[in-house]
Amino acid sequence: MPVLKFYLRGEQSPGDISWFVCIPRQLSGYVAVAAILEASMSTLQEGQLLLERIREMGVHADVQNRHATTAACYGIEHLLELLQDRRRHLEELWLQRRIRLEQCLQLLLLDQEVGKV
Repeated sequence: MPVLKFYLRGEQSPGDISWFVCIPRQLSGYVAVAAILEASMSTLQEGQLLLERIREMGVHADVQNRHATTAACYGIEHLLELLQDRRRHLEELWLQRRIRLEQCLQLLLLDQEVGKV
């Protein structure tokens, strides 16, 4: 694990590819990120459904309750926007790390091929 972090931070390569055997364990973190992204998308969809139902209830409510449902809708919309922003940020970070890992792999494979020559 420390070697992968070493690579992802952009520090110099230790010169051998033996650490690469540990990558499947390292990628479990990426699997967790994918699960988080999927769960957050599901949460966003459920939040939108909840918002629609509350709006429908507000249409049939009296004036005082209509204000309460409108306020609740604003609060829910705000939370859904925050979740969407955080999800987007996590997705961007995840993509950057994945690209970095792929680049490191390509460099290590190239280094190994050059070492054979």
